[in-house]
Amino acid sequence: PDYLDHQGDQIMEVGHYPYGKGIIGLTAIYHAHSQRMDLQWAASMDGIQWWRPERQSCLPNGMLGDYGGGMIWPTRTLIEHEDRWYIYYGALDGLHGDVHQNSDNCLLFHGAFCRASWQVGRLWAAMQAAGGRDMEGYLTTKPKAHEGKTLYVNAKARRQGCILAELRTAEGQVIDGYSRDDCTPIIGDEKCLAVQWKLNEVCPQGDVCVRFYLRDAFLYGFDWR
Repeated sequence: PDYLDHQGDQIMEVGHYPYGKGIIGLTAIYHAHSQRMDLQWAASMDGIQWWRPERQSCLPNGMLGDYGGGMIWPTRTLIEHEDRWYIYYGALDGLHGDVHQNSDNCLLFHGAFCRASWQVGRLWAAMQAAGGRDMEGYLTTKPKAHEGKTLYVNAKARRQGCILAELRTAEGQVIDGYSRDDCTPIIGDEKCLAVQWKLNEVCPQGDVCVRFYLRDAFLYGFDWR
């Protein structure tokens, strides 16, 4: 744990699951102050430096007395099957201990063997900070050469929302023919959609940045192929 974690939080274990060029980690977090334990996602490119956005639980505790209300213990790493990631876990109904008791104590637990699942490739997404449909947000990638390749996105737009992609030079200038106005809006739910501009489909020469404009939409990932 580091300074971004709550005081008293402890990392019990991290399950490693190779995915693409990196690693997905399923992190068991013990909260010493509340005596509960839940799970958080983590990601890494090298297994040394880890990224844990916002430190939110991906499998939160339920009500105390219900299975998983006190502690959640993962059994192993993720299991992939038919476009879903599964995790089997032990769900205990009681707290790790009684912090208000002045003497040693050993609690009796009841638990169940449970399973949770998530859609492959959609653990994280970029979205505008406003969260709704009235304000647009954008993000810009680092410059890199992708000459002759096509841009694919994993995205989902809600209601009347959409995503637009724009190509810019490393200096930030919009490349002619690749502006947001030239882009075919990305709408609906698409896991592998090729981005198209009016007169272009592949990346031009030189280092380019992609600027994504998001309105009421989630961008889960992108790739050049």
